[in-house]
Amino acid sequence: MVASILMPSALPSTRLLGHSMNLVLQEYGRVVLLFQQIERTIKILLNEADISLTSNQTEALVVRSPERFAKQTLGQVVEPLLDFVTAPKSPCDVSPSSENDFAFRVRCHFDFTEEERNALKEKLTAIVAKRNDLIHHAQEWMGFNTPEACEKSLERLRALEAEIRPVYAMVRSLLVAVLSARTEAAQLVDAYLANYLNDADQPR
Repeated sequence: MVASILMPSALPSTRLLGHSMNLVLQEYGRVVLLFQQIERTIKILLNEADISLTSNQTEALVVRSPERFAKQTLGQVVEPLLDFVTAPKSPCDVSPSSENDFAFRVRCHFDFTEEERNALKEKLTAIVAKRNDLIHHAQEWMGFNTPEACEKSLERLRALEAEIRPVYAMVRSLLVAVLSARTEAAQLVDAYLANYLNDADQPR
């Protein structure tokens, strides 16, 4: 008789807890994916922003996967990004493969002030710390015992998502700028090659 009284009232509570847990897990997955998107965007940006090649390798101007940085973590690509943002221009590091070939370098560079660079470094460093906390220490603060505990976890995750979305938007905007510059560079290279080949065909 006691069981028949307790069970009906317990079921709604169990359903509520299960629903609350699902919301937390969904938000957790959403934030993890957002961190992964930031990481991959930075890798592509670094990979596409600095290319040295010869005129026989112009197909390399097509967007590629981030092979040079594929095995690096978010924390490992932040410093290269910061170096890339303010690094001075360097000479082309490839040599022509033949007499009729020539080497060139496509390098996109953002003219950030020292203050802007420091602000970016601070923001990215904080993001890396928050990513590490989420991946390695979430069980220390994420609660699932009650709907109230789930709600607190959900609030913290949503606040984290709101904090890192602007960072994702920022690195995406850098990548868009790089790819736009790359398109212009490819057009200039095509025009130069057309003139170069046309001159080469002229009788001497």
